[in-house]
Amino acid sequence: METPILFSYTKSGITDASFEFHAKSLKPYITHLNDVAKSNTYKELECSISLPSDMGLMKDVGVAIKKLSHKKLKYIFVVGIGGSNLGTKAIYDALLGSYDAVTAERYPKMIFLDTNDPEYLTSLAAFIKTIYSPEEIAVNILSKSGSTTEAIANAEYLLSLLVKHLGKGVKDRVVITTDVDSPLAVAAKKEQFEMLTIPRLVGGRYSVLSAVGLLPLGLCGIDI
Repeated sequence: METPILFSYTKSGITDASFEFHAKSLKPYITHLNDVAKSNTYKELECSISLPSDMGLMKDVGVAIKKLSHKKLKYIFVVGIGGSNLGTKAIYDALLGSYDAVTAERYPKMIFLDTNDPEYLTSLAAFIKTIYSPEEIAVNILSKSGSTTEAIANAEYLLSLLVKHLGKGVKDRVVITTDVDSPLAVAAKKEQFEMLTIPRLVGGRYSVLSAVGLLPLGLCGIDI
């Protein structure tokens, strides 16, 4: 049986009367949050709390995971910056990342492209030459706005390297995650890339519970 977390304010200098007054003032907002959670929509600013119960989202992510999963899959390239990759990286590093350096046989691994550092990109180009088939990779390109300079630059560079080395079959191994009407979404439709969308009002710091985090984490074998 789990032990509940107890919150004590007895030594904080806050009186019982003050605590009770402020607690009561929060009740209307707590009611609002419960209403948002029950609505299963993304029309309110607090709509991120609807993500864990969105079965439509889980279904769409599940389809993408099934498409990209392969017995040969070794590397999941996560191309994004800030809110588009930090939540995913935090969970991956906490659960699996520490094994990457010492357990060469554990696949698939995540490779995060969140920097335009020339030295890093040069080493990436050399690393890609060790990949032998498109089925060994999955590429998730993420930008909520669809115009993030670092993410777009890295995506174009990575895809050019992969296509040159592995051929046009690489396109079937790519999923774009972005806002439904963003410039990146337009490009994804034009190039016929698989696409997942991010609800417009879901903030970057919460997007790990959306397709942003669920797709790469699920592909990596983490129970989402």
